[in-house]
Amino acid sequence: MAPRRHRLFAGLLLLGGCLRPAPARAQGGARGGGESAQELFDRAKALHAEGRYEQACPLFARSEVLEPGIGTKLYLADCYEQIGRNASAWSNFLKAAASARARGQAERERVALARASALEPQLSKIGVVVASESAALAGLSVRRDGESLPASQWGAFVPVDPGLHTVEASAPGRRPFAQRVLVAAGAARVQVLVPLLAPASAPAPAPPAPAAGRGRVIAALALGSVGVAGLALGTFFGLRAFSLYDEAKASCERGEPDRCTPEGVDKQRDASRAALSSTVGFAAGGAALALGGALLLLGRPAAAPARAAWSLSGGPGGVTLKGSF
Repeated sequence: MAPRRHRLFAGLLLLGGCLRPAPARAQGGARGGGESAQELFDRAKALHAEGRYEQACPLFARSEVLEPGIGTKLYLADCYEQIGRNASAWSNFLKAAASARARGQAERERVALARASALEPQLSKIGVVVASESAALAGLSVRRDGESLPASQWGAFVPVDPGLHTVEASAPGRRPFAQRVLVAAGAARVQVLVPLLAPASAPAPAPPAPAAGRGRVIAALALGSVGVAGLALGTFFGLRAFSLYDEAKASCERGEPDRCTPEGVDKQRDASRAALSSTVGFAAGGAALALGGALLLLGRPAAAPARAAWSLSGGPGGVTLKGSF
């Protein structure tokens, strides 16, 4: 945790017991899964203090759904930042600032806005551009990660957490479009183009048999290369995560993660990010190898009612695996 951000969060904690959500009501929506919002908050706060952020964040989120509160939003935002989900952290800091402003809590608003501002340079973003021909289609639906993307956001780069994201588009009488993109951490930007959706009744043209077989082999080899590269990156970041974690422990009193120097906390965060990059590398590499193997072993039927096409492309923000059906 950088010294400036550490001081900001320390100041946030000094705002007093008002960080805790309002006492959970005994009836209504204040309970879920056998635990009240207050109980969930208390458990999450204890895990947060121990540095067990991956376990604390879902509990803070459940508490916030049951009993919305400024304090819960602030803790949830900080928890997300600790695990590298900067866009989710940024969004919750802004929500906390808006709630504090509405309640006349100027100091908490100031702290939340400062934390959000500090995160802005680190936000990864994704932009969805819709081809004009598709934009003119009646009933066009564009979705990002399953949620509808309004036309007002087409072409704009929107903050997202690092990792895999899916962009889909569909319209009546048209073949659907789907594309998965890997958005890297560290202010990466990835753009997805939704092309003209082909008519559903128009079958995809089949290439000559020799060309199809040759193209399948080339595609399989390309996917194999991408898979090997992904596994190599996963191994590299995995080893780096272990190394950083050991360095972090050396900066902590008696090896306890909640008694670390600012340098130790920074190394813990770097280790978490390296672990995330390792996981993504192994996942993408494994998927590419599996798909390449499938292309080599299975091939394509001579006559199929529906065809699937996949392609890979790279960019400064990550790797794109594109599919059309």
